[in-house]
Amino acid sequence: VLFHDIAKPATFTVDETGRIRFNGHDSLGAEMTEEILRRLKGVIEAERSAFTPIGDEDTAEDAEPSPKGRDGDARSLRTHGFRRVRGPEVRYLFHDEGWSYVFRGFNLTDAARFIDEAGFLERDGEGKHLKKKVKIRGESHRLYCVRSSILEADLGD
Repeated sequence: VLFHDIAKPATFTVDETGRIRFNGHDSLGAEMTEEILRRLKGVIEAERSAFTPIGDEDTAEDAEPSPKGRDGDARSLRTHGFRRVRGPEVRYLFHDEGWSYVFRGFNLTDAARFIDEAGFLERDGEGKHLKKKVKIRGESHRLYCVRSSILEADLGD
């Protein structure tokens, strides 16, 4: 799937000869791809408290969000996942509900593919899955693992 192909469903038409057309899908697809990246960056920047910190610079490795999604006064009512800090590396680990929140109105798998193609998604070691297998408090989870380098990306925002 190419970035611009995301708009093919939105531009699908059949002309008077019965031929299928996707007029304008390339430009609309570029806009949609930029919107996907801007949404992701914006949520990470604006809703940092919605990520439970884990890692050597934040808290113990076995941290996890409280059952109601509130850890302390500054914690958001909604959680998107975890923020893992290991030395200079920061990763934002989105659970399915957080991913759905960010990309409502978009195909969630396509959004993950575009973020991967843009170089901001870290896949599992085998590269077969868009979600990465992560151990938190002894339990394995499959989470969307976003590199913090997206925060430095120039997305025209």
